Amino acid sequence: EHQSSTASATFPVEGSMPSFRQREKKREEKLSQAAEELPPGKSLTGVQLVPLKAELLQHVSRLHKARLPVSYSDEFFSAALQSPWTRVALWDGIVAGAVIAKEMEGGLRVQSLVAAVPRRGIGSRLLGALLSDAEAAGLRKSSLHVHVRNESAIALYISLGFQTEIEKTGYYQRSAAKLDSPPDALFMVRGGPTAKNCSTIG
Repeated sequence: EHQSSTASATFPVEGSMPSFRQREKKREEKLSQAAEELPPGKSLTGVQLVPLKAELLQHVSRLHKARLPVSYSDEFFSAALQSPWTRVALWDGIVAGAVIAKEMEGGLRVQSLVAAVPRRGIGSRLLGALLSDAEAAGLRKSSLHVHVRNESAIALYISLGFQTEIEKTGYYQRSAAKLDSPPDALFMVRGGPTAKNCSTIG
């Protein structure tokens, strides 16, 4: 799903910013504490959605590495920076989540969705807003891949109107060590024809 770009993402050399990790850790702790203080199932309030910008790129990249088992290259984030189909969730200036997508096959292909804190409405708000914007721009069909064992993500996608079109065997094979077995994916589609019965391909 990765898309290359001639633009380059610039990531600060760790040695040149010795306090970056310490600052990030404090910000993450602040966000986690705010989420923990909420009642079960309560969404985090005060979240602002903005396009991905260069100054947010390192934070979004680090969040992907921390929360997702799939690896994403610098080229992936460089391409994301050029895409109009990205949104970042900010809470008190802290990156709380991100969604990255691209136009593909006449529709929108969601490439990644990540939230810093689970079950606080960040992922659903990000993806819901992006899908709404895509439809307003004439992109009626959206699609994505999700690990077959990621039940919470699958439930979220179903709630937003996605349906399983096909199951892809070994799709996440390169990340198999970080995933529950099997490393298979569901290919889910919204706003287009879907197969009545889920089939499997290799």
